[in-house]
Amino acid sequence: MPLQAILLDMDGTLSETEGIHQVAFNQAFAEAGLDWQWDDTTYRRLLAVKGGQARILHYLNELNTVPEADRQPTAARLHRMKRDLFLDACRGYATLRPGVARLIAEARAQGIQLALVTAATSATVTPLLATLPGIEADHFDTLITGDRVAHNKPAPDLYELALSTLNVPAHASVAIEDCDKGLEAARRAGITTVVTMSEFSPTGPFDDAVVVVSDLGEPDRPCQVVAGRPLPNGMIDVETLTRYCTKHS
Repeated sequence: MPLQAILLDMDGTLSETEGIHQVAFNQAFAEAGLDWQWDDTTYRRLLAVKGGQARILHYLNELNTVPEADRQPTAARLHRMKRDLFLDACRGYATLRPGVARLIAEARAQGIQLALVTAATSATVTPLLATLPGIEADHFDTLITGDRVAHNKPAPDLYELALSTLNVPAHASVAIEDCDKGLEAARRAGITTVVTMSEFSPTGPFDDAVVVVSDLGEPDRPCQVVAGRPLPNGMIDVETLTRYCTKHS
């Protein structure tokens, strides 16, 4: 079956934003008068928890210094502060990763549906897309966000909702992710998945990915294949994704 849909993660996949998130978390904690500091090691560990508010709640549960009844409202308050700081930081700074705008333009020109599938909430996603040059929310046929499902990544719920919304089967779709939890979510939904390594990606292994690349590549700057077969064009393009989709259908 030919390729019908490309499903893209957001943070680390569309744009190298995880470092901006990390700074915004720490700024929010400081403004709230907390002595928390998520260094690189701590933040990489906490990235296993998908969704910013869930990440703060997880950390509160680890600390066990706030009464249990107060943890959810505390996490919600801190996350609102962090979200505003993050979006302010993104304006004029965040950019698309190599190959993203090219692939989206190719897909749109060929009538292939696009979905953004992210653990982030809609309150973060729509403003963030507005800050990224070269992309608009309406470039996607649907925005599937973490607040729309009962279980976030690595559960398959987000990807299953994307397939249902687009009305396409899993074997006619390819997902693009940057981390192991996103890869697990897509593969549990039966979707062939490409991993594009980001600043905060785990080192792997990504055994369930059809290919692992440094980025999506550009005509004048091919991507590096970290694991998998070489790419004839040095890029993740519609032709390549169609081949992966057909091979694994």
